[in-house]
Amino acid sequence: MKHTAVVLVLGSFLALAGDVRADLVNVAQGENVSVVAGTVYGTLSTVTDGLFLPESQQWQTDTAYWYYNATLEIDLGAAHTIVGAAFQCDDNDSYRLDYWDADDQSWETLWAVPNYDAGHWGMTTRPYPGGWQELGAVVTSKVRFTQTSGDNCYSVSEIQLMGGDAVVPLPASVWSGLALGGLALAGRRTLRK
Repeated sequence: MKHTAVVLVLGSFLALAGDVRADLVNVAQGENVSVVAGTVYGTLSTVTDGLFLPESQQWQTDTAYWYYNATLEIDLGAAHTIVGAAFQCDDNDSYRLDYWDADDQSWETLWAVPNYDAGHWGMTTRPYPGGWQELGAVVTSKVRFTQTSGDNCYSVSEIQLMGGDAVVPLPASVWSGLALGGLALAGRRTLRK
C-alpha cells in the first residue's frame, strides 16, 4: 500500500513538472518596457515584439540603445515561472538580467549575459546560434535588463523569457529526495520477499 502511494505521489509530481515544459511560451512578448535609469534612444517596443533582427545588424537600427548606463524594466503583468531566456544585444558588450523576488523584496540576478565578440559585429543573439538559455526556475512579475561592461555603446533588440503559468518546477533537491525515498521503499519491499 505504501509503495503504491509513493508511486502515485511521484507520478503526480512528474505530470506536474511535465506540464511546465510543455506549456513554455515567451511571457515577455507584447509586455510593457520602460526605462527606469538613464536615457534610451530608438524604439522600446522592439524589445518585446517577439522578433529577432538579422544577425550583425547595425546596433542603432531598429533597436533600443544607450550610452554609458541605462536600465530597462519589463512588467510581465502577472507572476510567471521563468525557466529560460534569449536575447539579441550588441555583440561586444555584456549585460545582466535581474528578476524581482517578491518574497525578499529585492532584485536578484537571473542571467549574466556574456559578451559575444567572436568575429561578429552588431546585433548578436545569445545564446548563439539560437534557442534559449536554460535558467533556474524563478517566479516573478517583472525583470530588469542593464549593461555590465563594454564600449559604453549598448543596445538590445529582443528579450524573450521562456516560462508559463502552470506549475513551479521542483528543485533538484526535492527530486533527489523523492528518488531516494522510492529506492529505499523498493529495497525494503525486496528484502521482505
